[in-house]
Order: sequence, then C-alpha cells, then structure tokens
Amino acid sequence: MPKTDCRFRPDQTLYEQGKIDDAQREKDRLEEKQRAARRIREARGETYKPKFFELKFDPELGRDNWYSNNTYWKRRDQRQWDDMPDLYSTDPDPTLSPNASATSVSAAGH
Repeated sequence: MPKTDCRFRPDQTLYEQGKIDDAQREKDRLEEKQRAARRIREARGETYKPKFFELKFDPELGRDNWYSNNTYWKRRDQRQWDDMPDLYSTDPDPTLSPNASATSVSAAGH
C-alpha cells in the first residue's frame, strides 16, 4: 500500500480517536503543506502533473475531465511505491521532494 493512502492520514486517525480539535489542527497543517508546495512549484515555473490521472477532452461532457492513466494498478501489483512522497510527515519541506507526488514539468515543457 502506498504511503499516500488516505488510511495513513493522521488527521483522520485523530478524528477517529475523538480528538476533534487536534484533528482539525492536523488537517490545517497538511493543507498548508500542500499550498506551500504549490507556491514553490509555481515560483520555479513548474506545473503539477498527477501520477495516476490525465486530463482528456470528453466529447460526451463537452469539456476536459480527469481519467486514470492506468498506471496505478500495475504499480500496485508490483508494490512499486518507492517514489511516492510522505504526504503526512511533519517534515517541514513542503515540496514533498525528492519523491514528489507528481511529475513536475517546467512551464517551458522541459
């Protein structure tokens, strides 16, 4: 199971333990860590690209929609999770690197 699995969310665990205030503080911390990582990527001119989804035009919807790129199940079968970030750590590095949760692509396409 990847360490990004929601069952490892510390805020969820705290909530299940009835520690509602602690759970809310932890959820706020996790969200701020994600926001900080986004700000850093934007400052570097990088675009976030999800590992397991891709944006495609859906003619039935008449707009873009997110679809699986069919890599999750292969990786799951192979238990290939080494490059997954530790989203829930207390590590102050908000970039989630070196094992970012997505592939970063520079705005120049490199």
